[in-house]
Amino acid sequence: MTTINDVSSLANVSKATVSRVFSGNAKVKEETRQAVLKAARSLGYNPEQTSALLSDRAHATSTAAVKPGTLGMIVSQMSSLSFGQFYNTAQQYAHSKGLQLQLFNSCNNAFQEKSYLSVLLGSGCETIVLIDPMLKASDIQDFDVDSQRILSFSAKEELSQFAFGYDHAAACASACNFLMAHKHTEIALISGSGSQSISYIEGFKHGHQRRSMPFNAQLIIENIEDGAAAATELSGFIGDFSAVITATDQMAAEVMATLRQFGYEIPKNVSVISLEGSELAQYTFPRLTTVEMPLSSMVEEIIDICITRAESADETHDSEVKRLTGKLVIRESVAKYCPHTDNDVLPRSLHRKN
Repeated sequence: MTTINDVSSLANVSKATVSRVFSGNAKVKEETRQAVLKAARSLGYNPEQTSALLSDRAHATSTAAVKPGTLGMIVSQMSSLSFGQFYNTAQQYAHSKGLQLQLFNSCNNAFQEKSYLSVLLGSGCETIVLIDPMLKASDIQDFDVDSQRILSFSAKEELSQFAFGYDHAAACASACNFLMAHKHTEIALISGSGSQSISYIEGFKHGHQRRSMPFNAQLIIENIEDGAAAATELSGFIGDFSAVITATDQMAAEVMATLRQFGYEIPKNVSVISLEGSELAQYTFPRLTTVEMPLSSMVEEIIDICITRAESADETHDSEVKRLTGKLVIRESVAKYCPHTDNDVLPRSLHRKN
């Protein structure tokens, strides 16, 4: 069976781009759109038919019976490592509150997110939560259901009914600040993809501006989820870098392994810090310094808000601006920057600047 992965590979674009094309997103170049549609049809994958199927589902779910005490969640921008921890925490807390919970991870895929929303509505979930959603308001309106049933949470006020969520930009600024306190000035960022990537880049720039330090735009690597590929790109950079910030722990582990292949020592030549903080961080070599996401706090506050709204459905609720911030967990992957000497054995790219 042909999948979005097959289409993205043949069209030589990301899965997110394929998803945007299939969902009718206007922010896709016409040339790219046609390339994706051509690839899809050559593989026997009919995006028009799939979109029509979703439309039929949306109509069917609008009349599904609502089951009290049921909660659905869709997380759109979370790695599989963090999602596992988030899933367990959410299930335990929901159970303690007497709720039945269904939870999905759409992995930065708006098309998949819409499909999961259809499933949750069709199963009769009383309340459905979208966390850092990729769907637009018009996508949700296609389902023709009571808007009070679908709640979106994001630290970006313009994307959410509730200006509540994890502040990705602040996490990246905090990582910059920590590295700069260790005398690093040439810092690279591997930001991943999606709106989360945009927030990380904003935080990266803000972190430099706050210290009145310039940043090198060439050291910002976007839309690459593979840490090994990103590290290879960095290794070819004509210049110097002494620290790397990654969006996820998996990226960081791949970056450290790949940089060692190019002759870098971690953290002697390059320090590495991740913006995730999953269990993997404790098992990398060296152990990974992170800005840890407060998953337990996110789960509990979101579920509590849902319960409060369900108990006072007829009342007007003001949107309170609240952003959760990460916790710096210091391990061995970051060291103070030490200028190298002529006697040091260094990777080729570090010699170029001397």
